[in-house]
Amino acid sequence: KGTKYFTFCLGLFLIWFTLIDVVTSILKKGPMKDSLIILWVVITITFVIIAIGAFLVAKTILQKKEILDLEDFANKDEMTGVLNRRAGLLHLQNELKNQRKAYTRLIIGYVDINHLKQVNDTKGHTFGDQLICHVANHLRQHIDPVHRMIRMGGDEFLILIANSERNWIL
Repeated sequence: KGTKYFTFCLGLFLIWFTLIDVVTSILKKGPMKDSLIILWVVITITFVIIAIGAFLVAKTILQKKEILDLEDFANKDEMTGVLNRRAGLLHLQNELKNQRKAYTRLIIGYVDINHLKQVNDTKGHTFGDQLICHVANHLRQHIDPVHRMIRMGGDEFLILIANSERNWIL
């Protein structure tokens, strides 16, 4: 992040120094010194305004990206990428309020991986984690992205299907 911004600012300063060199060499040669001094001042002020604007835009973009990264970190389960328990329960609470107000359907599915402890004990926790990720990816492939999947615990998931007109067989 910082390297790209630094390179951009360095490029702007190199352009500015080039402009100073060109204007200085012109000022030394000609009879239009006064008008060129005004032009040089205008170019310098314009450059400073552009540099400040570029700095503010770059800073805002970096801040927004950091905020999105922090929201992902706070709301998503690190291993599976689905909503974590805290964020998922907040989402469920909001969906329940919306469902009551709008009289819409909310379908809640519960998925539990049976015998995960035995898998962890016999094949190791790494294999168990891979199994959890595989199940999460499989579920994600079969639900619409507008619906939510929540990792409630080690091997338990909730699936929230809100405002769906589709008839589901559970």
